[in-house]
Amino acid sequence: EVTVVDDREAYADDDRFDGATVIHGDYREELSGLPMTDRTAVVVATRSGAYDRRAVRAALEGGAGYVGLIASDDKAAYVLDGLREEGFVEPDLLGVNGPAGVELGGDGPEDIALSVLSEAHREFNDTSGEKLTRLNPDDLAVVRGGGDNASGVIYRLHEAGYPVVVTEIENPTVQRLEVAYATAMF
Repeated sequence: EVTVVDDREAYADDDRFDGATVIHGDYREELSGLPMTDRTAVVVATRSGAYDRRAVRAALEGGAGYVGLIASDDKAAYVLDGLREEGFVEPDLLGVNGPAGVELGGDGPEDIALSVLSEAHREFNDTSGEKLTRLNPDDLAVVRGGGDNASGVIYRLHEAGYPVVVTEIENPTVQRLEVAYATAMF
């Protein structure tokens, strides 16, 4: 479920946000009236730091599980400093992700959305966000030509726990009778 809040009537237009509930009104007032849980993500992207601060405050007070602020480092610092002046303490502000998102590359709206959703998902699931690939290129065995002569070597490397990459060439130029790598290993 997606809800969009904007205080500008021209931007709070249902036609601009297909499938979302669109609310025209004050950021803090409208967000304060929405139900939030520790599984609620509030992503703030307004036209000024003052409005950002109002929206972030409402999200923190509402108990949102993820609060993301789409902003530059300077704007994020401005918003957090303002919240400190309003009485928020550091433990409260640790829940604000600003600038929001994880580094995925790209700078288009879709890239930013994916970046922020990735960060929110990572936080909701209390994961590191590290790559799932566990291959260490230093442990990788690359065998050029996986024909009959190399299959025993490939099998033994695999059984020894090495990730093995086998490359083939379309027209081999030499048929070897022994594989030097196999001789060295076994």
